[in-house]
Amino acid sequence: MIGFAHFKKDPRYLLKNNLLRIICFLSINLYLWMRLEISWQQITFYSISIFLLSMAGTLPTALGMFIGFALHWYQFNVSANDFVLIAAGILMTFPVTGLYHCCSHESIKPRWLNRFFGELTGTWHNSSLDEWSIIHAYHHRYADDNENDPHPPNGQAFFQYISGMGKTIARTFGKHYLTEHGQGSRQVKDLKRISWSIMIRQITVSSFWFLALGPQAFVFLYGSNIVFKKWHYAWFNWATHVKQDNKVMILNKSKGFYQIVNFLTFNLYYHENHHLRPGLFNPKTLKKSEKIEQVA
Repeated sequence: MIGFAHFKKDPRYLLKNNLLRIICFLSINLYLWMRLEISWQQITFYSISIFLLSMAGTLPTALGMFIGFALHWYQFNVSANDFVLIAAGILMTFPVTGLYHCCSHESIKPRWLNRFFGELTGTWHNSSLDEWSIIHAYHHRYADDNENDPHPPNGQAFFQYISGMGKTIARTFGKHYLTEHGQGSRQVKDLKRISWSIMIRQITVSSFWFLALGPQAFVFLYGSNIVFKKWHYAWFNWATHVKQDNKVMILNKSKGFYQIVNFLTFNLYYHENHHLRPGLFNPKTLKKSEKIEQVA
């Protein structure tokens, strides 16, 4: 998994990684602001939407999207293009999620192309490829372990699961960080610095998309993408890790509606296969004989 070995060796790897991203996006944002005709008044007007869409929680991002809608419609009339952008933002979530997931496992060759697509899709989802890959590595190592898996559904109702998913990821990551690097005061401070750096990085990336896309596309295309991708990530985990008779089963979802979803996500929902062969780009191609070997 990308970045995992570096993370285990260097307790400040993620902090350095985030600071580098912050510097890069601040520089790009300054360049865009100087070159494009976007005034401070526009940035200030949409600032609450930019800020809320940078947050990790499901509710703040949804609020940021709807505030963005209201602010834009306060300035301009409702346009059919607004709804086209919303639909496009939602639809784009599926292939971007599938590709990002593949990149976290380094499933694309050569490695530079994997990094390129990983950074591109990660930036669109306001995420960091290294950070997400590290969290995802713990998911595979401790799948459905309620104490160590960053996002185990554990038989919860969907809305209960999605509302607590962000807190569970943060808590579990903090636990693994301190386990890997020690529980001294320095490590605790570094963990807090990482949390702050994530928030600042997300604000700079959100600002980048506002400057690059302009207010309309930012609010309707990017905003709907950010909100829906949180629901999609939660649904994907919730639907494929199912508790039955006090035992969690990892499932392949391939019938009915999931045929369309798999087509759009590079067969993301063949999740049992994926856990058997995480590095396989297309988990649908896993043969039954390989499954038997893995289980044995």
